[in-house]
Amino acid sequence: MLDEIYLGVLNIPYDYNDNSTTASVALLLEKKYGIMGKFIEIHNDEVQGHLKNALISNIQDVIEGNHPDNGAFYTAFSKIEHDLKKFISSREVERVGIPGVPTKAALKGVTHRLKQKRRGLKNNAKGQRRPSFVDTGLYESSLKVWGTFK
Repeated sequence: MLDEIYLGVLNIPYDYNDNSTTASVALLLEKKYGIMGKFIEIHNDEVQGHLKNALISNIQDVIEGNHPDNGAFYTAFSKIEHDLKKFISSREVERVGIPGVPTKAALKGVTHRLKQKRRGLKNNAKGQRRPSFVDTGLYESSLKVWGTFK
């Protein structure tokens, strides 16, 4: 049975800064903005729905005489992870009342995606407005949801 559920990131180093990793950035962002906490606050019903469906699937397995399969929970984790990434990429995170969001860097279009000069742009280039917390894309792509079982 599901014991705990976690929202976090895969720990990956950023290319443009030898000291930063997705884990260190996630800790800073959570401390300053509370992104994941706000996601759970806003999407609590959907998260509970995904987990409830997984639990129902497990109960049905037991009723049918089968060994419960945690696969339904992994499907729920995947759906929650998708919703969390969409929360950021769709700019919903910018509309839920977090102070300082949208970020100044997002409004200015600052990006670290470009490693070298390209088309007249360079690292730290300013371009079109982008979603907050989607600078290189590494933070968003490294977001993970998982759980532990008893």
